[in-house]
Amino acid sequence: MLSNVKPLAEVRLRAATLALMTFFSRLPFRAHYTYHWDTVNFLFAMRHFDMLHEQPHPPGYPLYVLTARLFVLFLRDDHAALVVMSALASGVAVAFLYALGRRLWGEFVGLGAALLLATSPLFWFYGEIGLPHAVDLAWVALTLWLLARVRRDRPGWWVGAVVALAVTGGFRPQTLIFLLPVALYAFWPLGWRRLVQAALLGFVLSLLWAVPMVASCGGLGPYLRYTAAYSSRFMAHTSVFRGAGLEGVRYNARRLVLYTAYAVGAGWLGLLMLVPSFVRRQCGTTWPAMMRWSLLWALPPLAFYLFVHMGQQGLVFVFLPVLLLWSATGMALAGRWRRLLLTMVVLVNGAVFLLAPEYPLGEQGPRLLTRATLVRHDAMLEARLARLRTFLPDSTAVEAEMWRFVEYYAPTYPLLPLDEAPPNRPAALTPRRWPDAGHFGPADLGLEPTPLGQWFVVLFDEGALYGYPPRDEAARRLHTFTLAHGEPFGVVALEADEAIDYGDRGWTVVP
Repeated sequence: MLSNVKPLAEVRLRAATLALMTFFSRLPFRAHYTYHWDTVNFLFAMRHFDMLHEQPHPPGYPLYVLTARLFVLFLRDDHAALVVMSALASGVAVAFLYALGRRLWGEFVGLGAALLLATSPLFWFYGEIGLPHAVDLAWVALTLWLLARVRRDRPGWWVGAVVALAVTGGFRPQTLIFLLPVALYAFWPLGWRRLVQAALLGFVLSLLWAVPMVASCGGLGPYLRYTAAYSSRFMAHTSVFRGAGLEGVRYNARRLVLYTAYAVGAGWLGLLMLVPSFVRRQCGTTWPAMMRWSLLWALPPLAFYLFVHMGQQGLVFVFLPVLLLWSATGMALAGRWRRLLLTMVVLVNGAVFLLAPEYPLGEQGPRLLTRATLVRHDAMLEARLARLRTFLPDSTAVEAEMWRFVEYYAPTYPLLPLDEAPPNRPAALTPRRWPDAGHFGPADLGLEPTPLGQWFVVLFDEGALYGYPPRDEAARRLHTFTLAHGEPFGVVALEADEAIDYGDRGWTVVP
């Protein structure tokens, strides 16, 4: 009996060590300002959950927002709560991927996949920002570990697996749908009666988060209509079911390949090492079972991202562990050199995140999400906000493509939002919710001119300066600042009796 306790204790210690190392590796490099538009949506949702105003955006993330509110009780900072959640979830994801890989593929594969995940440049980046993707992967890894135990040696754990599935859906509903095939595979040996019980329990548990979320929109009808309208903004040119055709598939495939390649990083070496074994059909006895788990896990999200919509890079985390498990399997074939090979790959991946520039080939080349990206974004937003605050909010309107960030960090300034007009290619910026029908003055924005009889329009970002630019008289009055890190920032001064006239090509000043 004691001989069985010691290995289990060692496994738990190793999993805890991996989790803590991952968590503490994130803290020194965490983002201090919101990195992504969706982060701002979540921050507003933490104050008031309202999906109809994209607080958060559809399909809704009720348990993610609720958990963030709990973190705020201890951290007293909304954005810090989201970032710490990502860092903690990164550690949990690594620990359970180790446990899953060890259970299904052996000790080396479990440890190797965990280390590859911990040092994946893309996963490390998302562990530093306030988005749900690292949290989502933590629940995916935990759920798959429970499903593996149910299938292999712990059928009595089926209730825990169902609870994990339901909670995963509450954090990100899409993920629950993606995991249903692999869940069915895990539950299949339990028989039809248990399958029905699991389905009913999962349905009831999911209602606990789904009903309040739908009710907050005024019912199922408004929820579905708004979700469909929101989705159409992004999927019109990507989904084969909305007429995007082969061009939509190409668009999705390109992003899917690039994002996945960066997430795996140097781990592709391990995947390449598998090729000779497949060609010679020298597969181990466990490989067929590994392949079944892998396909049922990875194919649903891959099919959706390829044929419907591939959004931001963190979406690949749903299936990324599959590739890392196979990468570690390939390295295991190196025999006595496997630990050295794994160490080299882990060091390369970590160095990419920590040391690689944002634009390694210049600003016209590919952009990497690295520590340098976070540093630059924080500095950029801090500099823009500092310059904006040199203008009084009572006499200043802000034109911005990043208007959601301004709305959060500088809520007292009247906003002139710019959005991409559909379809999103080519990306044409157009005014949204600007007052009047193309003509307005300071009173229309609730502004009071300064004692010198002036009011100002601040052009907060490149989108405001170049995407929907001032023209004619406004262009002649434009004063452009170059901020500390080279970012442009503009302002146009207007007299008290002057107004803005705007149309399709931009805006100008009129008496």
